[in-house]
Amino acid sequence: MGIAALVPQVARGAECPSLSSGELFKVQGNSAVYILNSDLRRMYFRNSGDFYTWFEDFSGVVEIAQDCVSAYPNAVNPSGVNFRPGSRLIKVVIDPRVYAIGPNNMRHWISSEQVAKDLYGDNWTTLVNDVQDVFWPNYADGSDITESTPHNGQLIKVAGSSDVWYVMDGMKSKVSGALSAAAAGDVRTVSAAVASAVDDSGNTVAAGEVVADPTQGSGGGGGVTPPAAAGTLTVALSANSPASTYVLKNSTRNPFTVVNFTAGADPVVIKSLKVERTGSPASDGAFSGINIMKPNGDLLSTSYKTLNSSHQATFTEDITVPANSTVSYTIVGKIADVATYSGEVPKLSLVTVETDASLVGSLPITGNGMTINTTVNVADVTVTEDTDYGVATEEVGTENKEFIEVKLANSSSDAQVRVQSMKFNNAGSADDADVSGLELVVNGNVVGTAQMVSNYVYFDLSGCGDACVIDDGKNESFLLRGDIVGGSGRTLDFDLKRADDMVIKDLLNNTFVSPIVAAQPLALGNVVTINAGKMTVTKTNTVMSKNVAEDSTDIDLGSWNFKVEGESITVASIKFDIEMTGVASSSDFTNLKLVNRTKGTTLTGGTDGADDTGSQDGSVSFTDSFTLPIGDNELVLVGNLNADFAANDTAQFSVDFVLAANLDATGDVTGDAITVGTYAFPGVGSLITANLLTIKDLALSVTTIGQPAARTIAAGSTNVHYSTIQFSATDSSEDVRVDSFKFVIVTGATAKADSLQNIKFLVNDTADGSFRTLGITKFGSDTDAGDDESVTVTLSGTDRIMVKKSNSVTLKIYADLSASAATGATHAMEISSTTSGTATAKGSVSNNDITEVYSAVQANAVTVGTAGGQVLVTVDSANPSAQLLAAGSEVELAAFNFLATTTEDVELDYLYLTQVSTVGASSSFADYDNIWFEDEDGNQVGGTWMRPTSTKPYIDFTENAFVISTSDSDGRVLHLMANLAAIANGSNGVSGHYLGYQIASAADVVAKGDLTGSGANEILGAGGNAPTGKTHYGYKGYPVVKRIALGTDTLNSSPTLYKWSVEAKNADVALYQFTFDIATSGATVDSFEIYNVTKNDFVTNAAQALSGATTYETDGSTWTTNYSAGEITVPKGQTWTFELRASASSIDAGDTVTTKMAGDAAHYSHATLLTDTAANIDGDTHNDFIWSDKSAVNGHSTASTDWTNGLLVREDLPSTFSTASVLSGK
Repeated sequence: MGIAALVPQVARGAECPSLSSGELFKVQGNSAVYILNSDLRRMYFRNSGDFYTWFEDFSGVVEIAQDCVSAYPNAVNPSGVNFRPGSRLIKVVIDPRVYAIGPNNMRHWISSEQVAKDLYGDNWTTLVNDVQDVFWPNYADGSDITESTPHNGQLIKVAGSSDVWYVMDGMKSKVSGALSAAAAGDVRTVSAAVASAVDDSGNTVAAGEVVADPTQGSGGGGGVTPPAAAGTLTVALSANSPASTYVLKNSTRNPFTVVNFTAGADPVVIKSLKVERTGSPASDGAFSGINIMKPNGDLLSTSYKTLNSSHQATFTEDITVPANSTVSYTIVGKIADVATYSGEVPKLSLVTVETDASLVGSLPITGNGMTINTTVNVADVTVTEDTDYGVATEEVGTENKEFIEVKLANSSSDAQVRVQSMKFNNAGSADDADVSGLELVVNGNVVGTAQMVSNYVYFDLSGCGDACVIDDGKNESFLLRGDIVGGSGRTLDFDLKRADDMVIKDLLNNTFVSPIVAAQPLALGNVVTINAGKMTVTKTNTVMSKNVAEDSTDIDLGSWNFKVEGESITVASIKFDIEMTGVASSSDFTNLKLVNRTKGTTLTGGTDGADDTGSQDGSVSFTDSFTLPIGDNELVLVGNLNADFAANDTAQFSVDFVLAANLDATGDVTGDAITVGTYAFPGVGSLITANLLTIKDLALSVTTIGQPAARTIAAGSTNVHYSTIQFSATDSSEDVRVDSFKFVIVTGATAKADSLQNIKFLVNDTADGSFRTLGITKFGSDTDAGDDESVTVTLSGTDRIMVKKSNSVTLKIYADLSASAATGATHAMEISSTTSGTATAKGSVSNNDITEVYSAVQANAVTVGTAGGQVLVTVDSANPSAQLLAAGSEVELAAFNFLATTTEDVELDYLYLTQVSTVGASSSFADYDNIWFEDEDGNQVGGTWMRPTSTKPYIDFTENAFVISTSDSDGRVLHLMANLAAIANGSNGVSGHYLGYQIASAADVVAKGDLTGSGANEILGAGGNAPTGKTHYGYKGYPVVKRIALGTDTLNSSPTLYKWSVEAKNADVALYQFTFDIATSGATVDSFEIYNVTKNDFVTNAAQALSGATTYETDGSTWTTNYSAGEITVPKGQTWTFELRASASSIDAGDTVTTKMAGDAAHYSHATLLTDTAANIDGDTHNDFIWSDKSAVNGHSTASTDWTNGLLVREDLPSTFSTASVLSGK
């Protein structure tokens, strides 16, 4: 908002006062505020935003007569006061780059968003202010800010510290004293690393120095020094100049000549340009006006210029060409709406460039000629008022106010027009900041949003779409609306200042039209007067519902937000209601006062509460005048409580708007009364009630909690958690400080207190609730068995336990148990009694003593158990399933779980493994090159890597390689890994051998207590059963079978019933027999054949019938000559695809054929062998899928003994049948 809205009207005499440097003044009849620099020249404040970064209010403004102004001429370079250094961030309206402000009006570009966040916080964007071009020269360029280092002029602090630092000359100095309200809100909280990026000067700076010189050294040669004229400017015709074409009568923005301006190493200012109409035949009258279009499409001049008698037009608007840059400006013409000049071919030339720079290039610069066509008519668009809103008065806070609606009528018979932009002017007195949320609406739809800048509202409608297209013979209305957010006493009067403020394109003729308006400006008289300011009061939760103590001072009693809009408001008096329960009354509150927490200032003097007649309820009224600026103002009611309160009394304060007379307030600009229900809200009859206060005594409850649970540990255990004690201040009126407490070491009949040593205490009274260790250690000292011992813990300094009111903290007690403690002895630690004095505590603020309350809960006893501990060994849930394993590969054979179940952690010393099969014909220790154990994280366990030399290998763990903690309720897992021997001539592996290990007996596991070194008690799984890994089977390689989905589910006369693939893993795989289960419903299926999709040939030599009622089985004896060996060999690493095909007949809708591939549920029925000849496997019960790893040493064939069945073949060949493929008749 403008500064005029905030300056109180002061009546003064007409004499000319003698003003000094630094004084503020205003002139009678004018609301602007000025300050005098050291040369006694006046500097203006651009707006209230600049002013409030230097001053808290306008109390120091002196009013002088107009005749006195000449004594204080205008300052230059700079002419105005800028934002205080470090208070805000700035940018120019058309440039996204953001700058910090340093001393002496220097602006410093912030090179990255991260640097901005580090220096100004995550919400740094809220500090960015647009500075209009006219004010930008008030700042001078300074060095860029490329690192997260606080800059000169910045106020900083580190979170958690109250120290404020001021940065100057690249160093930081501590601020002494309280900052003014104008500066206090601009202290930026930065990280410790950022703060340390500038060194401590070792000096202090007075708080007042931060706001001491708003002129920033202006006068006496200070201020911003204008740059000296320098550099070069190159002018040339742009390659983008338009080719010769037609221009139409009554059209505008027609481009003729595009000129490139290029600056050298220094920026260049062009002071004026002169354009001349040339060409032949050509007449000046063909043009209604000439203009120059900027690179962004805006016009250089606010209005088109007519040609003088020399056929020229001069443009005096400055153009700045940035250093080392090229900008392009386009000379455009508006063609007259007359037929006289048809066929003429005018040109527009740039003939003069005025600049202080050295000019390079030849003038004139002339574009191509354009032929005037007067036979084609461009669309005529007439602009009129649609809705007459007339004169109105609106409140600050009014939303979606409709300001002006214009109607655009397209009278063309064949051309559509598109509105590309529209600009409204505010001819009223309101500032840019008085309105927000401005929208352009067409048919109820928002087609553009904008802000008011320098009293103009510009809508770019390039993305509007069809809503901004007006058909031929049609019209459309455009409504400007927005929110009124300030400006009490000022006016908003929007109009269309010039026809050229609307850019409208004829879509048929691809040219811009000149809108027809009755007058320029199109002033419609829709004037809105902004009424007096508004104040809205709401409760805040800064003061929460809480307990408070009697006989206490400066207590926060309630908090409210006073939101002020439109103008600052001075409150002459305001009433607060007090509602009481219990024995106390309102008059027991004394020295009540209001504090503005937003500004950090005290607004009123102390006033006591007053009782209503015959009631403990009452009120307090404040008659000290105070001013609330525009924005949010959080007010806190602060006061004292006397000693007349009782526990559980309650009090609740409210802003009392029950009667309009309870508030006396005035708008500082308008002078209007801010009355309840009219300008102050909520309305008459309202109480805005703060949170409830409850009067409480000091209180502390001390309880021994039954945690941890009773348990047994080994003598010599360290850092054992024995007890948990809770200190609760839930019912306390203030925070509690615990200065000492007593606890008892409770001993069993055979236990001694001196067995507990290095007793330590952990408490979670930290801000984040984490536990800290107190710097106190206690020791049991009683040496007699069965004697309890009381221990007193005295706390001082940071060891004191702090308990926040309404909260509790937990104290944990840990101790070391002596290695000489007797087995079976029990110890517990708990609060020593339920009588006063066990703990001593005080109120942290009042320092008053507290009478504690104690519980009788006992701590659980910890028993000293047998040394060595116990370990339970089982098969872990992660134990791998039985599977086919390839020779020469690394595999997991088993997973065993070890659980420490009693007194201490257990360390594995060594163990024996036993092969799941020890029959020589079916297994051998030579099947393994190496075996070892890995832990849950995949790390090899020390000492376990070995090469088996028997069927019962010995695993010797290195010291502390595998320790099982009693605290690990899930135990620890050992994964048994192996490198399998290769299967080939000269290798140790044997195809078809059983693989896997078990832990055969408890005696095969040897462990010891990790603490005592005593032998542990080893127990095997449920019922003493040996933990046994699954039995796996080793082969040179193996097949993986996958079912492939059919491309159709329709049953036809030549169906593919089933499709599958076979992958050869690790070695060539031979296939001998497939078996399928085929079930039909209705249709007849026969003539079965196996087709090799990969090789594109049939496996079977002829169509075959079912071998059973629902079974189709085929083997190598009936296969084609391509497979004359009676087998199919899939090469190692390859995947081959096969299909089962057939013929179908008698197919009706709903008939189905269901096909599954069969697997084998058990291995070959032989006492010791898994492999045999193909014929012998085929003769066995389990013979549905027959394959070979071709491992026979003396040559492979169907007669060699390296064939087996489909047991454990994966992925889609389970032990019975695969997933079915189903076809249906349609």
